[in-house]
Amino acid sequence: MKRKKSELLGILILVLLQVSATQFNSEVEVDGATNQNNIQLIQQEEFNPSDAEIFINSDDDFLSYAFPGNGTINDPFRIENYTFDTIKLFGILIVNTTKHVVVQNNSIAASNTALKVEFNDPGTLSFKNNTCKNSEIGLCTKFTAGIVIRYNDFWGNNESLLVINTRDVLIENNTVRNNNLGIVLKTTNATFPTVNCSVMFNLLENNTGYGVTIPAFYENRWTKENSIHHNTFANNNPDGKKQALDDGIGNEWDDGENTGNYWSDWWGIGSYNIRGLAKSKDNYPLNDPIHVVTTKIPGIFKGRILIFVVFTPILLGGYIFVQTRKRRSKTIEEE
Repeated sequence: MKRKKSELLGILILVLLQVSATQFNSEVEVDGATNQNNIQLIQQEEFNPSDAEIFINSDDDFLSYAFPGNGTINDPFRIENYTFDTIKLFGILIVNTTKHVVVQNNSIAASNTALKVEFNDPGTLSFKNNTCKNSEIGLCTKFTAGIVIRYNDFWGNNESLLVINTRDVLIENNTVRNNNLGIVLKTTNATFPTVNCSVMFNLLENNTGYGVTIPAFYENRWTKENSIHHNTFANNNPDGKKQALDDGIGNEWDDGENTGNYWSDWWGIGSYNIRGLAKSKDNYPLNDPIHVVTTKIPGIFKGRILIFVVFTPILLGGYIFVQTRKRRSKTIEEE
């Protein structure tokens, strides 16, 4: 009887070990598949021609569309003068190209992203004088360095300009107005950080969220060493405390010499604190906007320097008066 019990116990132990091993292998395989999928997603998204009104998936597609230009730096291909509001995911989608391209003078709205580029050769793409409107994302750049983004209008978007895992981007003289978020500099892959981007001379006005956002990615602060100056921040994030967020590292909010940005909610003295983990500051806030601002600036901030100049002597005089009275009273008591 004891022998049968021992044999039965041994069989049960073997069965449990087998089940545990099977479960462990299953979990390893699932995790491995998940990791592989994540790697594939980072390396390359998959798109279909039906995803976009204009879909460029290789250099040959420029010829198929018969765009003007020849793809050189002196005569780039030009995707220009299109106007459409599409129910497709993307308006213009450009991936896997090596030729020089200028996207200009277009007015685009799409169900997801009006203009999107990723995995293109560095220094080959330029966007100017486009209107990106009423889309989830106005313009999205991924894994493509050296992009120039100038003189574009963004309005009615959830995220106006989204720069992900893209370095050396020049974002200059754009109008970002009446969106949710303005310009977003983001990194989701430490190997390809969003770094060394310049954001300057842009009008960021009346956006319900931050004018410029530099978020962390699952507590990873990979977006770094970007420069934000000579911009006009007017009435962004009106329900919050600040008009910009910086969770990155080493991002500069002024030119390091004597010029920062205009902030409609700055009190007129000292620096302007940027919200976020970086505890960044604009050390040289501007007294006046660089651009023409159409939305009304809250009255409390108008004439703030004048208020400071007028009331500081009054407060100082009051303090001196009180201290003098205290000293006189003390002298009388001692006598």
